[in-house]
Amino acid sequence: GNGFTSSPRGTLINMTRLAPGLTTRGSMGVRNAYDSSSDLYLKFTHVTDQDGACAHPGQSGCGGRHGQLGAELVFTVAVADTATDAYQPVWSGSAAQLEQGVAIIKSMPASTARWVRLSATLPESSGNETQSDRLGFGLQVILQRGSGVDGGSGGHASGGVRLGGW
Repeated sequence: GNGFTSSPRGTLINMTRLAPGLTTRGSMGVRNAYDSSSDLYLKFTHVTDQDGACAHPGQSGCGGRHGQLGAELVFTVAVADTATDAYQPVWSGSAAQLEQGVAIIKSMPASTARWVRLSATLPESSGNETQSDRLGFGLQVILQRGSGVDGGSGGHASGGVRLGGW
């Protein structure tokens, strides 16, 4: 209800036209349906950083996870109480950090919703080595009752949804 779905489909942020000096972003609503407060984490899954400039995809350092775009991009997460409120930045870092999972909101009250905006910025200093690369990922939203993105002591639960990004 309330416009939320447990299985969203589609792309949260589209990076196909991202160029040095530009930012792309997308927002989503997150609801804590648990009966107690929970910590909110974001985590990249199924990351592919493809080197589009490989002349021979089988060569060492080419293809698969050998692109440079993931290392160049700066991701920022901001939160707001509603979709129309001003978003406040709460975290900034790399794709590698997001692969490990990052804490976004500590103790999100039960039965509340927050809006989360994920931004990706390609610095102006990014060179030609990233221009043909493609970064793909799933985004897992985790509400964790306990400690840590990978769980806590007995009885803690987590749930999540996955959204894609290219």
